[in-house]
Amino acid sequence: MCLTTSDDAPDAVALYRKILAAQPEQRVTIVVVGWRTNMADLFDSKPDQYSQLTGRQMVEAKIKELVSMGGRRPNSRKDEGEYNFRMDGAAAPKVIRDWPGKITFTGLGIDVMTGARLVAEGLEDNPAPAFYRNFFKGHKVSERSSWDLIAVLYAVRGLADYFTAVSEGKCVSKEDGSNQWIPGPPSNHAYLVYKMPRTELAAVIEDLLLTLPSCE
Repeated sequence: MCLTTSDDAPDAVALYRKILAAQPEQRVTIVVVGWRTNMADLFDSKPDQYSQLTGRQMVEAKIKELVSMGGRRPNSRKDEGEYNFRMDGAAAPKVIRDWPGKITFTGLGIDVMTGARLVAEGLEDNPAPAFYRNFFKGHKVSERSSWDLIAVLYAVRGLADYFTAVSEGKCVSKEDGSNQWIPGPPSNHAYLVYKMPRTELAAVIEDLLLTLPSCE
């Protein structure tokens, strides 16, 4: 599908339902690096041409894990919301409270700086270094925090030697975008903490960014 404008994009919830309907049970990992709006709407969706399952039933049946990049780990400062939780104030608390499956909150990356090697060594026609070059030029910086990249790294490779997970408790979010980790017995919530030094983790991410796509 070739999109010339955002108006050409399909409805997000309908697309999620179409994709999920074709997947085996408990095999899908979804990474959310922005607002939680689409997840809240998917959860509330009704049966359609793709599946007779409700949104909640589809989430329970198809999704193994939701990787949520947002919030501040383990707690936000008093009355300080985080952008991805705050911008759709109703969605994040709903998803965090009602999601029946596993949610892993990343929220890491502000101190894992990447992009410098990619800009220096990446091919000119590669869109990834091109983005970084434009970002660095516009913001007068030479590196960028790796919030989204860490969420994707975990979603694909799991904890590996990069992270450990804290699952004793649960996350509670408010509509102002703030969040708190409430200690307690293990739940379907977990958040990541670093296991690998930040500089080494940055090198892992840069190596992946510089890997050319396979032709196979």
